[in-house]
Formats: sequence, structure tokens, C-alpha cells
Amino acid sequence: AIARENIFGDLEISLGKYGKIIKIEDESIPSLEDIEKMIEEKKNKRIEIGRLERGFYEIVGTVVHVFKGSFVYSVCPLCNSRLEGSTCMEHGEVKPLYQIVISGILDDGSGTVRFVIFKDVAEKILGVAANELMEMSEDKRREFVEEKILGKDFVFRGRARNNRFSGRLEFI
Repeated sequence: AIARENIFGDLEISLGKYGKIIKIEDESIPSLEDIEKMIEEKKNKRIEIGRLERGFYEIVGTVVHVFKGSFVYSVCPLCNSRLEGSTCMEHGEVKPLYQIVISGILDDGSGTVRFVIFKDVAEKILGVAANELMEMSEDKRREFVEEKILGKDFVFRGRARNNRFSGRLEFI
């Protein structure tokens, strides 16, 4: 979950699209330090792609394919929800913010996995802001993205999960 300011200026907890609430059965809640330690231990475990299963890991591989797409999408500046045109389902007509999303296939010799890179991480890897990428034609965008990442090696830290449409493992 994330904490953010709502439209009334109050602080709220938002679970987001894939968030969940887990009931703690006993009265002992782990300390913040213990939780941070557990997360850090899980996130830094390097694993070969061929042995990947659901969870947090570090993987190393070569980008061998980039899926087609526009690579840029618009979001509401107030709630970060994806927009239909320039309309937010919650906030109506807004001036859109642009975000980058890249998906492809990563290979380390032991196996392959679909990866998805979003927002700031995608901007950092490409070395370009979402607004600048948006100004390019779709063909130029694809050419630019492929030139920056295709055939290159990367270390990714993130989460392996089952894609809710295909059921296959992907790395976020």
C-alpha cells in the first residue's frame, strides 16, 4: 500500500490495483525495523531466471526482445490512475501526466522471463523523460527504446509474479 494525500487534503492509505490486506492472527506485530530487514533480505536474493518463482529477487540477463507498444501512457496527476484520453474516472477532465512502460524478454542462459519496467526506472534506463518520449512518433519511439536496451545486459531487482491474464511468470 501507499500513503498519499486525498482530494480533501487528508492522508489516506491506498492499496492500489494489486494491493491486499492480510489479517494478523495474533497480537504481535513485527517492528518496522524487522519488516524492513525481511523485505531487504528477500529483495537482494540473486537467482537464475530458470529457477525463478514468485517473490522478490535480483536477476541478471540480456534483453533479447522488446514487445510492441506505444511505451508511453497517460495518468491522472491526482491519483495516478490510467486515463481514457484526458479523463480520469474519479477526477474527470485533467491535464495528463505521462509515464513510460517497457516490456520484453530477459535471458540469462538458464531461462527467459517477461519483464515490465515502469515510470522512473524506465526513464533512468532510457535516459529520457516520458514527456520527451511522448513527443517522438511511434516508430521513432520503438527504434529509440530498442537501441537503448535490446541486446544489453541489466541487473533487475523486483518482484516475480504470475501475470493475471496469461498465468505465466513475469518480472516487475
